[in-house]
Amino acid sequence: MMVGLSLRDILLQDLSRKHAESIAEMAMKNPLIFDELWEISLSDEHPVNWRAAWSMDAVWEKSPEVIRPFIPKMWTILPQLKVDGVKREFVKIIADTPLPEDEEQLGILLGICFEWLNSVNEAIAVKVHCMQILLMISRQIPEIIPELKTTIELAMQEGSPAIVSRGRQVLQKLQRNTAV
Repeated sequence: MMVGLSLRDILLQDLSRKHAESIAEMAMKNPLIFDELWEISLSDEHPVNWRAAWSMDAVWEKSPEVIRPFIPKMWTILPQLKVDGVKREFVKIIADTPLPEDEEQLGILLGICFEWLNSVNEAIAVKVHCMQILLMISRQIPEIIPELKTTIELAMQEGSPAIVSRGRQVLQKLQRNTAV
């Protein structure tokens, strides 16, 4: 870390994957830096909050064990998130983890993913990751499959290539899982 610069200053220096990865390296070596990264990602300070979340995703890719203790906090905090970049990074990480065992946390995750997938204002990447999470939940709670299929079909009508592509994949998996 450069002398005299705060983590916020460092996050704002450069917008590149390489920079996010170098911050991730610092955070993996120092739990205090990681804790600060977490706090910044939850702040209302834009754009530093999503840059912190982006660096957390880089930590997840290199050392998932560092992020794993924060996953339950991510499940709980999702409904309060307002910044697309933070939402995107958190649901991307969550889509790559086992679902919560706690029914209340699973319900929160289920609700927010349906809400974001149904929203016309939500970022495409957030919707794509929500589809993946809802697919995972449907394996535990098959009763959501009809609503999930309808929601995905509606989302696909917006026409973005990423939504259409992931929507097709998820619908195929749902079809295979429900075929008797």
